[in-house]
Amino acid sequence: MMLRDWRRRGSVDAQARVLLALKHADDWCFGLDLMRTCRMRAGRLYPALMRLEEHGLVQAIWQEGDRPRRMYRYVGESTP
Repeated sequence: MMLRDWRRRGSVDAQARVLLALKHADDWCFGLDLMRTCRMRAGRLYPALMRLEEHGLVQAIWQEGDRPRRMYRYVGESTP
């Protein structure tokens, strides 16, 4: 039970760090840039981004090209 609570807090911490990074970004950010800014590994960053996108706080789009990549930006507060 204690381990489960720790995981939940870690998830909230990751989401908060990603939101702060995106709020202070001037433009769209790539996942790799967010990994460096937030000092997180992909295993924590991408689940946090997915949760934030589900709640309407983050928008994600695909960048077309030779290597399609996802770009992320902060879009504002979620409405219930």
